Amino acid sequence: MRMDMGDRRPWRTAAAVAGISLLGGCADAAAPTEGGGSRGNNPTDVAVPVTPDVPNLPSTVVGGVREFRLRAHVFQQQLATFPYRTAEVWGYNGSTPGPTAISYEGERVRFVVQNDLPEPTTVHFHGAHEPNDADGVPGVSQPTPIPPGGSYVYEFTPGHTGTFAYHSHTNSAKQELKGLDGFFLVLPRKESARSAVDRDFAFVLQSWFFKGDGQPVEPFPPGGDFNFHTMNGKTRDAATEMTVRVGEKVRVRFYNASQLVHSMHQHGFDLTLESQNGHPSTPATFTTVDEGPGNFHEVVFTPDKPGRWIVHCHFPHHTSNDMQEGPEGSPVGMGRVFNVVP
Repeated sequence: MRMDMGDRRPWRTAAAVAGISLLGGCADAAAPTEGGGSRGNNPTDVAVPVTPDVPNLPSTVVGGVREFRLRAHVFQQQLATFPYRTAEVWGYNGSTPGPTAISYEGERVRFVVQNDLPEPTTVHFHGAHEPNDADGVPGVSQPTPIPPGGSYVYEFTPGHTGTFAYHSHTNSAKQELKGLDGFFLVLPRKESARSAVDRDFAFVLQSWFFKGDGQPVEPFPPGGDFNFHTMNGKTRDAATEMTVRVGEKVRVRFYNASQLVHSMHQHGFDLTLESQNGHPSTPATFTTVDEGPGNFHEVVFTPDKPGRWIVHCHFPHHTSNDMQEGPEGSPVGMGRVFNVVP
C-alpha cells in the first residue's frame, strides 16, 4: 500500500511518516496467553491458540485498527540437538516460523514490515482474502518489492475467520525455504459449545537442508533431499512437549510451509477434521492427515487415556535428523509429543 524507501532507520515506516503512532493507542487487551487454550486475557469466549516454541506477535489497537510490526532479517536459530544444533535462517522478529499474528472477526489489521534482509522482499497473506493492493506479489499486485532497509504497510480487513499464514512472495523458492513464514489466525468472537475447545495448538511444518553448526540453510539441496524436518522450527528432540488432560478437547492447526507433502499421524486417538484452508469441513475421522504444500487443516481430538503420545509425519525419512534416528531408535525430526495426564 505505502512505502518509505528513504529513511532506513529500524521501524521508520510509512505509517510513522504519515503521523500514525506505532506505540500509542490502546494496549492490546486481547493479548494471547500461554497454555494452549487460556481465556484469561481474552475478551471473547474463544480459546487463544498457542504455537509451541514460537511467540505470539504483539499488537496494539491504533485508531480502531489492530497493528502488528514485522522485521524480516537473518539470524541463527536452534533447529535440533544433533548431529547439528543451529543454522543461519531467515525469519521475522528473530523466529522462524515468525511470531503468530492473532486478530478477531471483523477487525481491520495493519502490518508494518521492516526489511533488514540483504535483498528485496514482500509479505503475502495466504488465504486471508486481502484486497489486491495488500496481496504482496512483486510485479503483479505490488509494483516494487520492499528494498533492503525499507519498510511497507499492508492494511486490510480479512475476508473471514480461519487459519491462515503470512510469508514472503519475493524469490519464493529461496526466501520461503529459508524460513520467511508464519501463522496469521483470525479468530471468531464467539464459538458454539459444540465447536469450543479446551486447548488450541498451531504447528508450522518446515523442511531444511544444512551441513554443520551455524551454516546457512540451503533452499536448493542436492537432489531436493532436505535433511531436517521440523514443527515450529524444532525437531522433536529440541521441542517442547504439550501437556493436556484426559477428556479435554484439543484442536491442532497444521500449516505446511515446505515444498513437500507431510502425512501427519496422531498416535493413540482419532483425529476429526474440523476445517480446511479456513473453511468448515464435513466432519470426518482420520488417523493421518495429508498436508500438501500451502495447505491448512484444523483437526480435533479428545484423549481418553494418559501417556506420552506422539504426532509426527509418517514419511520415515522425515522423522530423522540428517538420516539419523534418536536415542534407542526413537523418532525425531517432524514430531511432537502430547503428554496426556489424568
